[in-house]
Amino acid sequence: MFSSPFFLCCSREGSMRRLMVYGYEHDHDLTNVNLGDYIQSIAANQFMRTLSRESYFSRDNMEVLRQNDFAILNGWYRIDEKAHLLRFPVNVLPVSIHVSNPEATEDIRKVIAEWEINGDGGIGCRDLSTLNLLKKMGFNAYFSSCLTTTLFYQFGRAPFEEREGVVFCDVDLENMFPVRHVYHFSKMFRRRKVEKLLNEIVAPYKNEFFEKVSHSCSVLMSHENRFALASDLLRKYSRAKLVVTSRIHCALPCVAMGTPVILLVRRYDQLRYPGIDQFLNRIYLDSHDKLVVDVNSRCGMVFNNDKHIPYAEKLISQCESFVRGACS
Repeated sequence: MFSSPFFLCCSREGSMRRLMVYGYEHDHDLTNVNLGDYIQSIAANQFMRTLSRESYFSRDNMEVLRQNDFAILNGWYRIDEKAHLLRFPVNVLPVSIHVSNPEATEDIRKVIAEWEINGDGGIGCRDLSTLNLLKKMGFNAYFSSCLTTTLFYQFGRAPFEEREGVVFCDVDLENMFPVRHVYHFSKMFRRRKVEKLLNEIVAPYKNEFFEKVSHSCSVLMSHENRFALASDLLRKYSRAKLVVTSRIHCALPCVAMGTPVILLVRRYDQLRYPGIDQFLNRIYLDSHDKLVVDVNSRCGMVFNNDKHIPYAEKLISQCESFVRGACS
């Protein structure tokens, strides 16, 4: 499945390298899931190299982790003591963590304290809001960025002349910038302004094919099929000349793989974006409904900055060291 140059190894006797999957135990009425979650797991599995379904464990059922298992805990969490407290001494690498429910202070204190003890290296935070939250609680936390910025290890960085096509991932202007009444002139003007802006951005790519994709898939689909779909999307992004998306786990892998990308969203997410936003070309509405356009271009073509590279290199070093510990 993976073609990165990492060594293969066996875990310590009696332990297992475990890969986190997303079971959505807290969302009983859910009909569709986000493949971005599986892209995060693929990023971890570049290093863990788990090979069987028996190695999977659910993000929201960590009590199944056995003593001395090894697991990378990158991802989005609604921290819950019952779901995320480790029941045994487990070797974990908590990096690229996002906490979505900062109000759950007692659960967060218990769970993060357990992760910190078992991790023995601090808590790597995917965004500055999570970093500030954990530091205020007294934890040894640092900004790690997102593990998906290392995905070039598996998918490479194709040269410009080998790239083709423009991909739109979950870009729906009618839903992102809704006009609910014929007299909502300002909203109609805003949407048309975004449409005009996008047309100007993609004009230099007029000879390329255009494709729409989505990170949404049925909750009834197996984990194996979700991983396969997510891998197919990553291969598509890795070969594109331009990607426009509303999904950060499309945008950040594109940054990793050297694919010019624009994050187009209605609102700036104050919890998830601070920190990682510095790596991205962005279009969004600010708190005053003013359209913010922060897109780098050269000769009419979009390009990314390289600010993610030091963080990606540190993440690679941390993950390699962690896996060596599993093999020793």
